[in-house]
Amino acid sequence: MAQPKRNTKIRRGAVTPGTTSKTKHELPRGSSARDISLVRESGAFDLDHYCRQLERELSLEEAVDHYVSEGEARGLDPTPDFDAQFYLRTNQDVAVAGVNAFAHYLKSGRRERRYPTAAALARDARVVLEAGAFDAEYYGRTNPGLDPAHYLRSGSREPWHPTAPRAKDDLGIEAGALDAEYYRRTYPGVDFGKVRLLEHYLTLGCRRGMRPNERFDDKFYARNYPEVADSPALPLVYWIQVGAKRGHRTCFEDVEPIVEKVRESSLFDPRYYESAHDLPENDADPALHYVLHGARKWLDPGPAFSTEYYLRRYPDLQRAGVNPLAHFEQYGSAEGRRGVPPSYRTVFVPGRATFHYDRPNLMILLHEASRTGAPLLGLALVQEFASSYNVFVWAGSGGVLDEDLMDAACLVGHGFADPLDCEFVLRDLLVEYAVDAVIANSVETSPAHAAILACDLPSVGLIHEFASYSRPMGKITDAVARLDRCVVPAELVRTSALQEIDTICGSSATNLVVRPQGHLPESLWSSRFAVNDDDDGMRAQMQRKLSGHRVVLGAGFVHIRKGLDLFVETARWAKELSTEPVHFLWIGDGWAPRTDFTYSLWIQDSLQRWELEDDVTIIDAQNTIDWAFELADVFLLSSRLDPFPNVAVDAMAANVPVVCFDGTTGVAEFIGDTGAAGAVVPYLDARAAAAAVVDQLGLDTGSVRNEKIVEERLDFRRYARAIEGEIELAKQDVASRRRQVGALHDAACFDRSFYDMRWSRFPDDSGALKEYVARSMKGIYRTSPLPGFRDTEVTGAGSANGDVPLLRKVLEHPSVLPRTHDCVIVDEETEVRASPGLKVALHLHLFYADLAEDALAMLMDAGISADLYVSCSELAAQHLGVQFRRYRRGNVTIRAVPNIGRDIGPFVAEFGKELLEGGYDIIGHLHGKRSKDIGTGDAWRAYLWGNLLGGPGVWSAVEHEFAADGSLGLMFPEDRHVIGWARNKEFGEELRERLGVNRELPAVPVFPLGTMFWARPEAVRPLLESGLTWDDFPSEPLPYDGSMLHAIERLLPTICEETGHRWKTIYVPGTTW
Repeated sequence: MAQPKRNTKIRRGAVTPGTTSKTKHELPRGSSARDISLVRESGAFDLDHYCRQLERELSLEEAVDHYVSEGEARGLDPTPDFDAQFYLRTNQDVAVAGVNAFAHYLKSGRRERRYPTAAALARDARVVLEAGAFDAEYYGRTNPGLDPAHYLRSGSREPWHPTAPRAKDDLGIEAGALDAEYYRRTYPGVDFGKVRLLEHYLTLGCRRGMRPNERFDDKFYARNYPEVADSPALPLVYWIQVGAKRGHRTCFEDVEPIVEKVRESSLFDPRYYESAHDLPENDADPALHYVLHGARKWLDPGPAFSTEYYLRRYPDLQRAGVNPLAHFEQYGSAEGRRGVPPSYRTVFVPGRATFHYDRPNLMILLHEASRTGAPLLGLALVQEFASSYNVFVWAGSGGVLDEDLMDAACLVGHGFADPLDCEFVLRDLLVEYAVDAVIANSVETSPAHAAILACDLPSVGLIHEFASYSRPMGKITDAVARLDRCVVPAELVRTSALQEIDTICGSSATNLVVRPQGHLPESLWSSRFAVNDDDDGMRAQMQRKLSGHRVVLGAGFVHIRKGLDLFVETARWAKELSTEPVHFLWIGDGWAPRTDFTYSLWIQDSLQRWELEDDVTIIDAQNTIDWAFELADVFLLSSRLDPFPNVAVDAMAANVPVVCFDGTTGVAEFIGDTGAAGAVVPYLDARAAAAAVVDQLGLDTGSVRNEKIVEERLDFRRYARAIEGEIELAKQDVASRRRQVGALHDAACFDRSFYDMRWSRFPDDSGALKEYVARSMKGIYRTSPLPGFRDTEVTGAGSANGDVPLLRKVLEHPSVLPRTHDCVIVDEETEVRASPGLKVALHLHLFYADLAEDALAMLMDAGISADLYVSCSELAAQHLGVQFRRYRRGNVTIRAVPNIGRDIGPFVAEFGKELLEGGYDIIGHLHGKRSKDIGTGDAWRAYLWGNLLGGPGVWSAVEHEFAADGSLGLMFPEDRHVIGWARNKEFGEELRERLGVNRELPAVPVFPLGTMFWARPEAVRPLLESGLTWDDFPSEPLPYDGSMLHAIERLLPTICEETGHRWKTIYVPGTTW
């Protein structure tokens, strides 16, 4: 039996936006059990809204039944967010089918992205119009079913053309029935015909494959980007809001040349690509997939080309957004760029030790294979662990220890190259060998430290160096942050490392342990490099020369750090103080007074002037100096800095007393702790050293117990077992790190671009999270994980105890974005609002007058109206006066000031009173920062200026924050860098007392790094009324850190809080320095 046709006319009296009352469809009537069930179970039906339209109460079941059976036909809506008449008008296939509109929308229309209301359509239309992504002329020209001339002509003067035919258009609306007032109101200032074509595209054309412009293909875009299919937005809208920022391609024509180049490349292997990367079944074209997705995900196009390596090796290509394989084929190969990383086989060769499959594999890194302290210790560890591990040795460079390393190790590698190559070499090696742990012997193995962390290998670092002479600054900090456990030979070395960490990060570290290295075993000295015969009969020669003398021995390379000059000066005083002949013997390479004009020449000059040429002998390094210890009465460790030198341990093991300077070596601690024979004299006091030497010469040799103390306290095997204990702790740390990285990844709150912009080039956050968690577990907080969050505000200056502050906050409040302070985010969505009319002053210090043009451009672009107070040098004043005549948005005061107090001096001493008494609601402080000493001044200044006045959006946000919140006293740029008090705490305490600030200083301050900010005058009154004059500020040149100005910078938030105000930060995403 034929079903009766449903009436599809819109009921009289209901008006849809965009049409007049003359244009109506009668809604379908009749009920459907399936429709009722679908609507009722959807949870989308708004019972209250429906009952208000009926003006009577119904149950949900009654209301849904009423809506489906007759309510829709009567023009009632099931929810404020669904307009049935609009839906039928814009979806003729639904109207013709005679189905319930809301049921259709729930069942398929929502999935098909059909618009439920005119407002939703207008919202997307405005997005497209503002983006300039719709080409009406192209759309009409390429779709012959439309009459573009009619649409565009009718929009030229009136919303519809009076003589146009009354035929229905593709939307089913009579051309003369359009609601002109609606269109004028909804799309102000936009051509009517263009809007009509755009609405056609959004409601119908996009599903028919009609392009909105020549370069956008809906079907191509949706088919090739799975996230588009999952989005409720239309493909074009999604691209505007999301895809464009991600670099999505929108039509095949855009990528066709690149796809063809990839497809033709001998390095592209389609079968390998499909099988290795498990492509979705609908990806029929592997070359297209590689161009659109594979390169971004660092997928390899074939076994002979590494996408990840090429992009990381040449980051300029990633910034440019070029396809790596296409670039390599067209340019890179000819330019000598490398498309594959080095294999571990190009670095490692098999050693002579037998590989045991039942043993764990241990890798030991040496910075070189020379016959010096750290490499000798490394060789001793290799030989010690070879009995229970398969040892792999990786040395930065070769040397005389190579043959012994080959004997003891299963694999021996040379050359660290750079961190990136180290990572790929290590990853390649791990394909064939499991590495259970790594010992990094010396901070100079640092090129491999990041690779060790990236590969999640448990690691123990043996740090023998002081931070004060390890360059670049931060090398020790990075080593401690990247390696799981770090062993140092003395508390002095630990303190040096912690001081650097505090200077850089304002924090400490929990993974540093003190353990003096053991006395190198006797077996080491039977090695090939250490023959028992003395060099050129040097033993006999020295025995003859030193006969009848007491002997003071020193050793080391001739370098100022080793203190040969202090050794010679001590000899001078000993000659004066001693009643018996004393000869000073130095053994070490580098003595070249004829060619070394920086050090050796001047020591030679001292020897001559002090007439010590017969009292001091300097000889080259020897294969062994056991004979010298036999001749020595005292060993003088004259080093300015020497953590725990093997030669001093050897001297004590030979029962020779040791004299050293306080604060220069861990040997001083050892002597004090153990009572070993010897002396610790004041820092670099050569006369005191001479007196101590003379005292030691008078000791009864039978009373010296140094040999026994070394056996008891510096047993090498116990040292090796202690390192094994640290390896076990490192394994626990790695397991904990993996768990915490996984938890933070799932929480999706970590902002890797903010944390460090270099990680933004990576396809995911795993590497950045691993680095952040590794640092945080140790209490090293160098950069913050997201805007508005500072780890040290959670932990203070205390230790981390292995947990991560960000994760702690996430677990405490899982549903809330972690924050430790208020941060205003100014992004593309931030609305530029009308000015609240606050009275504003800005102090601008321009020591570098050439920055005036940039400052003016910034002010003009921001649209700020403010009185300017400009301070500058005498020479620049006239020049700036001419330039600032162009500024018309407030008064301009320019004054020449002395070059004292940097930017803070003029702010306080010159303009402070005027800023306080001028009746201003907000005062700002900016300056032309250069910071030449750290080489980032321009980028830093651009960051600070941009986050305080970077366009109308930023200034609007600043002004409205102050207008809306009377308690807001200070606003400054959010900075990812974590900087502590460093050497400024004492200055801060003095200033706090002078300014009458009672609040305690924070353990680790959050402050306007760079000293640029907006403030309410009352919030900085204590500073501006402090009475500080030009005489109080320090003169140039100022130190990099440690001054009153650096303290003021850190004090500003505390001053603000003291006045009863609070502070906020402000951040523009994507900016950094």
